[in-house]
Amino acid sequence: MAIATSRLAAAVLAVISTASLAACGGSSDSSGGDGAGGSVSVMFPFPDSIIWTGYEVARSSIYPELGLEPKTVAGDGNSSTIQQLAAGKVPFAVSGAAELIEAAAQGRDLVGIANLNADLFSIRAVAGSNVTSVEDLKGKNLGVPSMSDGVIPLVKAALAAAGLTPNEDVSLVVVGDAGPAVAQALESGKIDALAGAIPDVAAMAASGVELTPILSDEFTGIPSNEIVVTRETLEDPEALEQAIDFAAGWFAGVLAAQSDPTGSLAGICKLVPSNCEDMSTATSLFDAAVGIQAGPAAAAGEHDLAKFETVRDTILGESLTDADSVDLSKVFTNDYVSQIKEAMAKGSAS
Repeated sequence: MAIATSRLAAAVLAVISTASLAACGGSSDSSGGDGAGGSVSVMFPFPDSIIWTGYEVARSSIYPELGLEPKTVAGDGNSSTIQQLAAGKVPFAVSGAAELIEAAAQGRDLVGIANLNADLFSIRAVAGSNVTSVEDLKGKNLGVPSMSDGVIPLVKAALAAAGLTPNEDVSLVVVGDAGPAVAQALESGKIDALAGAIPDVAAMAASGVELTPILSDEFTGIPSNEIVVTRETLEDPEALEQAIDFAAGWFAGVLAAQSDPTGSLAGICKLVPSNCEDMSTATSLFDAAVGIQAGPAAAAGEHDLAKFETVRDTILGESLTDADSVDLSKVFTNDYVSQIKEAMAKGSAS
């Protein structure tokens, strides 16, 4: 199973399209400083967007303060970034935790040094409805973007944990990308809850529908994206410093976005103006993106291995061969958290 980041990119665009926005901007041409960090290419699963809030905020001032000039290289989803890393094409990249676990099971020597966000995928019901838990979905309809969407493994795992069987106890209804039609389906009761990614939540908010999570604690705080490095990067002091500074700048950017949301969103809009032609939609996506990055930023990307065990053993489940061979403590290291925190302090000081 691979988390479908290409669908996530489509979901971001769907949010934008709902308000007649253009597609996300292309690869960034950041104008960083000439510090020791220098210029470095970083592969992302998809191009610059409000969804990468920490990075976009950091581009304007924090990375220059750290002497780092990151250049976005847009990939085609998490699996493509893993492939490029494994081939040695880039020193580090933003990719998915699930894909990294799969890569480790296949013998690829890649390491996650910092968790960037959590709860990218979720199951939510309309706020104030009588559906407040997954168990409440028995005999009801759960909307999903498609049966191949990246949220489906989470849906199956959460339903199984609640003792429910898809399309027996709970009907899975394909509703496509979130937008006005999905909002109407929720409000009319055609579907009782919605499974999807954070851009779907933002689209519902832009349509006037407030959603609230109904997942149990076991499936809350599930890690999503990682800064993934090659073994060569870990063994190269300069490359490793760049990766650490990149993580630190991202997290400092998230914290800046929390403290000054208006100014931070305005700065992002200058970098990706196509995302901001409708400020109501842009604000919804910004708020949702900050929400999934705030916890990891405050923890400087520290890994909660119990949550990764949930990804490996429950969400990936039977689709992951040789799961027992994956030593999560080696794949997701906390060895660099203190260094990331030190760099965050440096990048925030101006």
